[in-house]
Amino acid sequence: MPDERWGEAVKALVVLPPGARADSAGVGAFARAPISGCNVPKSIDFVASQPRNPAGEMLRRELREPYCAGRSHNVN
Repeated sequence: MPDERWGEAVKALVVLPPGARADSAGVGAFARAPISGCNVPKSIDFVASQPRNPAGEMLRRELREPYCAGRSHNVN
């Protein structure tokens, strides 16, 4: 996502299965183990669903729209 300081920052959008519970701290701690520190999400949002095309591929541009709106630099 666009970031004022770094230009871009890692953000996680998490879809939980029905009845599951999690918090940002827990997801962040889980992500720190298998990936390097620069790739750990700086912020985490929980969403109901992720937009997908008919082939089932995630539509990343639609996910970014709310976070990039009004910004001069959009992430490709």
